[in-house]
Amino acid sequence: MKFILKPLFELITGDFALFGNVIYNYIAMSAVGLVAFAVAWRCAGWLHWYDIIDGRGIGSIIHWIVRLIAFVVVFLVFDGLLWLYRLVIAIPLWVWILLASVVITVVAVIVTIKLIRRKGSVKGKNEIM
Repeated sequence: MKFILKPLFELITGDFALFGNVIYNYIAMSAVGLVAFAVAWRCAGWLHWYDIIDGRGIGSIIHWIVRLIAFVVVFLVFDGLLWLYRLVIAIPLWVWILLASVVITVVAVIVTIKLIRRKGSVKGKNEIM
């Protein structure tokens, strides 16, 4: 089974690339491949351990299917993280400072309003008693 499924896996995942640089891409694809292999190995091993499947053939097929799915999912997660990193880097520092100051101001206003409302309601209760 390995002789059929491994080339098929490599054919499907061969054009995946995270970086333009070949060395960075080999490193990233190695990391993605290792994670996908570990997930597939554990899944197939778990199925064998609990006697859900029996035999090497079905275990190999399940391993390669899970490995392909895990590879695609991990690749998309890495790609999303790289996209987010590139977005953060592309935005100038002054924009981040402006956004941070706006968020801090909004949080300070909300906290102040809540504190004023809480003190006002406590004073009103104390005056009645």
